[in-house]
Amino acid sequence: MPRGGGQRRSRGRPRLACADEQLERALAGSGSLDAGAVRRLRLWSEELERWSKTQRLVGWSSVDGLLHEGVADAWAMAPLLSAQEGRPLVDLGSGAGLPGLILAAAYPALPIHLIESRRKRASFLRQAARVMELERVHVHHGRSEQFCKTLCQGESPTVTARAFAAPSQVIASAEAWGAGACILSIVGDALPQPLPEGWVRSQTVPGLPGPTRTHVLLTRA
Repeated sequence: MPRGGGQRRSRGRPRLACADEQLERALAGSGSLDAGAVRRLRLWSEELERWSKTQRLVGWSSVDGLLHEGVADAWAMAPLLSAQEGRPLVDLGSGAGLPGLILAAAYPALPIHLIESRRKRASFLRQAARVMELERVHVHHGRSEQFCKTLCQGESPTVTARAFAAPSQVIASAEAWGAGACILSIVGDALPQPLPEGWVRSQTVPGLPGPTRTHVLLTRA
């Protein structure tokens, strides 16, 4: 009986904290992965597990799912930022930090704005950014339209979103932010055809789970 009770308790608690070795295996082959990034990702996953004991922040309840469909998928977007010449990144509906905090682990010097309308998730993002020692990450509690006219003015940010809205709505939000680039995470053939006027498809990288998910970089024509 004690053994069975212990199993029931363990099933009720998400196991999301990732060891360094697990992160290195899941992200193997990425040229931008270094010891500092691995440490930041581990600290994020540990904080995520702590918070997930009292509130649901992600849909996964195991390290395997979080690593391969969450972290690795967001990490796959990192090469799309390398050509953006340090322009700020705006992550709409950042939730638990996918992809915003994952990308911040890759580019800790990049100014990153996380926009999150849910108070508890915004609180988690602030705490996770502190634990990860990401001084250039700024968390904003509210909706995109509350900040698009005041933040990043004149900086032509890159705007991204993972599960914020349909691709056409994300592009419309990017236009409201005066973005110079937009990174879309899409499933299947969800990319609008034709693209809205003034946008061109610059680069595409595979996401996870493949081959259904892709990440697409759009830039201003």
